[in-house]
Formats: sequence, C-alpha cells, structure tokens
Amino acid sequence: MAKKNTLSNAAKAKSGGYSASIEELKKKVAGDDERRKRLNVEIPESLHTELKVYATRHGASMTDIVEGLLREYLGE
Repeated sequence: MAKKNTLSNAAKAKSGGYSASIEELKKKVAGDDERRKRLNVEIPESLHTELKVYATRHGASMTDIVEGLLREYLGE
C-alpha cells in the first residue's frame, strides 16, 4: 500500500508544476562554486529507490535532481 501512495504522490508532484527536465535541473546546479553543506532527510525507502532509478536512467545524480528541484521550488 505504501508503494502505491508514494507513486501517486510522485504523480501529483509531477502534475503540480515540477516540470523541469533533467537538463534544466542540472543547469540550476552547474557552476555553483559556493561552499557545500550536507542535508540529511528521511524519506520512505520506496521513494529513495524510485529517485535512484530515475537518476540512473537519466544520467544524473540524486544530488543534482534534489538540489535542482529545491532551487526550482524556492524560485531560484
């Protein structure tokens, strides 16, 4: 049941305005010379797996995707 909820939440997020392509997300992160800080968050294992598979299929890192989405969400 949790997997189905996670997938439906991902679908909602995709339809909710997160339409950036992987290339657009990478551009948001590229050339960032700012000092880095680690962010630890807990997410469901199924979501982590889904993100990892997605990143691998699109030739991106999970960090690039998450950072790009955060920048998009925050309007940067």
